[in-house]
Amino acid sequence: MKSIGAVLIVAILAIAIAAAFIFRWFEISTSTDNSSDKANVEFTVDKGKVKEDTAHVVAEVKKLGHKVSDSVQPEPKDGDDFKDPNGTRLSLELKEINLDEGAQKDVTITRTGGEHRELQLALSPSLGSKLLATEGHFMVGETSTHISVTAPIGAQDGSISIVTGGQSEVLTVHVNR
Repeated sequence: MKSIGAVLIVAILAIAIAAAFIFRWFEISTSTDNSSDKANVEFTVDKGKVKEDTAHVVAEVKKLGHKVSDSVQPEPKDGDDFKDPNGTRLSLELKEINLDEGAQKDVTITRTGGEHRELQLALSPSLGSKLLATEGHFMVGETSTHISVTAPIGAQDGSISIVTGGQSEVLTVHVNR
């Protein structure tokens, strides 16, 4: 394990030194004194270039960080409507339903604001529940659609996660036996 760590440290140092030469932070120059038959090697560090380049890298990383943080939407609180990236706000008709085994129920989802482009919602039943969820497709211009939830024989209480644009909402399903 120690040898892997040592190899890793040497590799990182080698990359750092190579980068320093590529960015011209370091310079090695040689000269020969013919009268004394000696070679002189001079190692120069351009501190101004190092500061300038590191300041530029820091600024670029900060810009990238701002872009990432600006693109991340806060997760909705429980019970809030949820929004896709184009500004459309979606809301569920019901947050919770009761189904008998073998029954199906449609739940309406409406959208307001933003672009009313075609949109397919991702529907994920909870693991082990055996619940089924289908539909959830908005056509261009439509402001409402529905999802169909089915509780086949042997289904358990669970939930359906409805996801769009990184946002999600949960529909709780109670199965009556």
